Amino acid sequence: MRIFKDANGQVIVEFALVITIYVMFIIGLIVIIWGITSAFFAQQMAHETARKYAVTMNKADAEEHGRTYLYNYASIFIDPTQTKIVVEKKDSKMAQSTVTVKPRLASGIVFSKKAITRTAESPFTDFIRHPEKYR
Repeated sequence: MRIFKDANGQVIVEFALVITIYVMFIIGLIVIIWGITSAFFAQQMAHETARKYAVTMNKADAEEHGRTYLYNYASIFIDPTQTKIVVEKKDSKMAQSTVTVKPRLASGIVFSKKAITRTAESPFTDFIRHPEKYR
């Protein structure tokens, strides 16, 4: 009856149970952090695009600036080919940018997010283009 007194088998079973739970926890944590980071970069891209449009009043230049930001900083988290940027005048004082992106890790154990949409506004900087009005 030596088999029942051997503790080596018990250690292996306990290790297998604990490592499974640990790996699931780590994967869940990575998926959550990935989603939060993707949303952060989408918001930053919307902010940078609205700011660029507020300064230059050039939609194409602002959209290109947003895409450049995406390629430089967030292409590991967000699919650049699935990105939609809309830049417009909200009113006479504000520029608005709406960015819709698709995360590279779109579904996971914890959540599934097909697209992230973020909006940002920036005041027009008319005083930079026409300083004579403000003297």
